[in-house]
Amino acid sequence: MAAAPVIIQLGGQKYVYAADMKVITLTRNASTSAKSLRAGSNVDYQVPVGKLFKGLEFTLTSQVTGSVTAYITDETSANTANPSNMFVEAESTEYQSIKFNCEYDVAAAHYVGVEGVSASALVTLVGIEMDA
Repeated sequence: MAAAPVIIQLGGQKYVYAADMKVITLTRNASTSAKSLRAGSNVDYQVPVGKLFKGLEFTLTSQVTGSVTAYITDETSANTANPSNMFVEAESTEYQSIKFNCEYDVAAAHYVGVEGVSASALVTLVGIEMDA
């Protein structure tokens, strides 16, 4: 009898696990200067050649009194966050977190940029790296 498939449930979606898949958490403290999200190695995350990163769960946590707005972008170079490349924007208030599902594919060789529009925030994007 064949083994039951392993299911990854993330961001309101279900995926049948394949050997090419890796769940990755990208995070960074966002400020009013552009940065790239980082993976566990604390290095700017660049989608490897031949892969794509499917961003699925976004969390924004305010680190200040008052509200904070931040956005994440799909970029071709590190430490940039051009608003015209934005795929998620959110606002949170006074040390609160907002979390929601999203679905966006970041192509090979691209970075995920982040910028806090108004103040400091912690931004997290969880997704799946897989073959393109």
